[in-house]
Amino acid sequence: MDEITEYEALVAHDPEQPIVLSIENLDYLPDLLIKARIAMKLTQKELAAFCQRTEEEIKSFEDKNYHNASFLDFANALDVLGIKLVNGKFVAKMDDFYKQRLMNIRRESHLDSDLSGMKVAS
Repeated sequence: MDEITEYEALVAHDPEQPIVLSIENLDYLPDLLIKARIAMKLTQKELAAFCQRTEEEIKSFEDKNYHNASFLDFANALDVLGIKLVNGKFVAKMDDFYKQRLMNIRRESHLDSDLSGMKVAS
């Protein structure tokens, strides 16, 4: 599958369903996170909130600057995205706990953006 076709499939994926992901070898583990993040409809900002990191740190990691991330950050991201090895294949499916947290993160983010547009009465 070429990259464009794969990306379109990830974007079109129903995040309520599990998805099988593939990488060429373990050197491409960050690509696994990117693919799962896209398939689960998470932004870098939302994943950063889950991992208690900045959006810039997530971007840097996804750009393969691994020295900016610890193993615990990586393991946390795998857990959030529900990535598991099943019968020799990587399968991603967010569990209900993280889906609920995601809804809360999105709600809080939306409230924050609404409040930032408000003017303080004087």
